[in-house]
Amino acid sequence: LTSQLNHPKHYVIAAAAKAPHAINAERTRAEILPDMLNALRDSDESTRVEMVRRLCPMASAFDSLIGDLESCFSDESPAIRATADRNARYFESQPKRMLRLLVGCLDDEQDEVLYEAVECLMGLGKAARNAAPTLIRMMDSHAPESDRWRSLMITLETIDPVAAERIEKELGL
Repeated sequence: LTSQLNHPKHYVIAAAAKAPHAINAERTRAEILPDMLNALRDSDESTRVEMVRRLCPMASAFDSLIGDLESCFSDESPAIRATADRNARYFESQPKRMLRLLVGCLDDEQDEVLYEAVECLMGLGKAARNAAPTLIRMMDSHAPESDRWRSLMITLETIDPVAAERIEKELGL
């Protein structure tokens, strides 16, 4: 499996990265993790996206992976940042860290990154309530007619309905 992580074809790399999770063999995962992390750091963008997709689900079994994946939330590639946001739900063993990483992506200039972050926050529901003050602060910097404001408001309605209702009353919505 580790030798296949260096294969020139993207789909072979993806299959090799998927195999340890499908096998559900902790020893195999532990043996291939270093190579997957190297591929995450040193490969082309499509391979790196695939590594984020494959490594995040393993984070619940290997807490140390969360630290390794943390840089993906501020990566120069919007595709990497969005994939990390989409898969942050697997960091449930460290909920404060997960929320901090997602909240950090709420002001990303790329819409895809923002939308993946709010989707993940909405999936967490009221467990993401600590993100409400940041959402409210971010809403202040956008017009209520904007898509970003509406996305933030929908997220706020999901994680803190009382705060959302208060804002709607204040704005007469």
